[in-house]
Amino acid sequence: MVLPVLFLAAAFAAYAVVGAYVFETVPSRITFVIGAGLMVLYVFAYVDWHVLQLGESLLSVVEADHGHSHGDHGSHGHDDVASIVLVDHLREDPVALVSKVVELIAVGLLVGLSVWSGTDQ
Repeated sequence: MVLPVLFLAAAFAAYAVVGAYVFETVPSRITFVIGAGLMVLYVFAYVDWHVLQLGESLLSVVEADHGHSHGDHGSHGHDDVASIVLVDHLREDPVALVSKVVELIAVGLLVGLSVWSGTDQ
């Protein structure tokens, strides 16, 4: 039950950031920084779920089976090198790869917008 709640909280946070920007309840610069932080959090959560497993131990989540196969790459345990495990996960899930790339691009754009909007004030 923990995972659906976390997913909904992440979705709500994204909508809250967009709403704060649209309705100008928070200055643009701060909204951009919060948005960038949220994107970093999404990428970190992915890395944590597939490699670090910090959240699982903190939240006592036992739903995940991480000793799974990766097509022709064989299976791996999470004692393997973290970067190899992460690349395997992203290679086998093109949707996740695209979403993580877009999130990292969004971080760069939001930080850039934050710096740029700060020069106008």
